[in-house]
Amino acid sequence: MGPQPAAFSTSIRRHNTLPQDHLNWIVRIHVDQGDPDSAGYGHLTVARSPRLAGPMTSPNISESLREFIEEAPVARGPHIAFLQHAASELAQGATILDIGAGDAPYRELFGNADYKTCDWDRSIYSPGRPPDIVAPADNVPLPDSSLDAIVSTQVLEHVAEPGLVLEEFYRLLKPKGHLYVTTPLVWYLHEQPHDYYRYTSHGLRYLLNRAGFVNIEIAPMNDAFSTISQLTAHLGYMMGHNPDGYDGRRDIIARTMVEVASLIGSFSDFDTQWILPISFSAEAIRPN
Repeated sequence: MGPQPAAFSTSIRRHNTLPQDHLNWIVRIHVDQGDPDSAGYGHLTVARSPRLAGPMTSPNISESLREFIEEAPVARGPHIAFLQHAASELAQGATILDIGAGDAPYRELFGNADYKTCDWDRSIYSPGRPPDIVAPADNVPLPDSSLDAIVSTQVLEHVAEPGLVLEEFYRLLKPKGHLYVTTPLVWYLHEQPHDYYRYTSHGLRYLLNRAGFVNIEIAPMNDAFSTISQLTAHLGYMMGHNPDGYDGRRDIIARTMVEVASLIGSFSDFDTQWILPISFSAEAIRPN
């Protein structure tokens, strides 16, 4: 029989002896491998900025959208401001197509526009309101230059030929039409087997340039500590479960990692570079 997982227990608790804008955490991890010298303990104290008190969301969103964001607040929260900005740039009644829309969680942000959705026939989503167009992102059955704007969030990692998809976006947009996309730099495997790429800002810019877009603006959507925090909080999901008798311990690990994630995220204000975001946002324009 191979080596067995160690027995252990963990606890993390917050101490309230510091001012409200500080967190004093005790992280206690005990590992028992039959060796009395294997036990270890750690103590961590960290200051936390007041601006990190909650997820990056707007008060003017529906409860359903808020719940969607809370599933992955660091990954999804920044999309609200980005897409509200996109909506603010559109004229009343502008035609916008959400390509790879899934459940179209951001529909409500485009109430001023003629908002339509597109998704392919192998989508894992079953929205209550079916997509307006069922088609792959590289072959949308609309005329050339027929859209004022395209939005596509967290889609390009799921297409085998992202260059062809961006060329299709270019074809669909009117001259001076706007493209708004987000793409992940860091995330675990999902929607398999259609999970092909992760994107740096430079790679994304190269693809947009090659497709013919101009006025390209690319920005990281969060800091490095928040990225690590979000991934740490999801370690329970990533571990999964197994009928090997150790799921109870996995549950302890998962709960502990959620607390550790909060601690890691509390360092967010110290990141000056933002070179490890979960995602990048990009805006671009089709020229005349």
